[in-house]
Amino acid sequence: WQDGKIWKHDGTSWKQVVEFIRPQEKRISFYEIWGDSPSNIFATGFSGPPENVISIIANYDGIKWELNEFPDIKYGMLIIKRDSKSKKYYLLGIENKPDGDWIYGLFEYDGNKSLKQIYKGSNGQESWSSIQNIDGKIYFTIGTTIYNYIDGEFKPFLQVGDTNFWTALYGRSEKDIFLIMKFGITHYNGTDIKH
Repeated sequence: WQDGKIWKHDGTSWKQVVEFIRPQEKRISFYEIWGDSPSNIFATGFSGPPENVISIIANYDGIKWELNEFPDIKYGMLIIKRDSKSKKYYLLGIENKPDGDWIYGLFEYDGNKSLKQIYKGSNGQESWSSIQNIDGKIYFTIGTTIYNYIDGEFKPFLQVGDTNFWTALYGRSEKDIFLIMKFGITHYNGTDIKH
């Protein structure tokens, strides 16, 4: 994952489809590959050493891979999801601090050259963050609260209120969401949360 290569499985074996060749000090590391069609695939990550990271987003349009670098954004990009209504992309990134702490950040992306930070956390569990697409809609987790992002503002959707909530969620609709907890899994049915 630290060599700028992307591989594809054809049903039988793995084949390398692209390699972004860089000097050793600017090597690329990808964290996630995600797409909503065979002609719209993204790989997210970072380039460079920990003390001088720059954000990386690569995109496959069905014909070729293109690499976008964001030198002013010092986050390793972890997760990318797309909102089906706005058609905007949202990303979760982590900034590694010199003292070893991690700072979470959330970003809005136009799918091309514009990457804008919409949230910057602080050190501590209250700012742990995640992103998930449930039934075409984006849900953001910050601390123990789940949000929607509407007209440039985070609007609370669900206050989990349990410090055992590890920010990860999965589901089929806003009334059928599973929450990953430190000790087990809970389910939100639109009314309440049960283990």
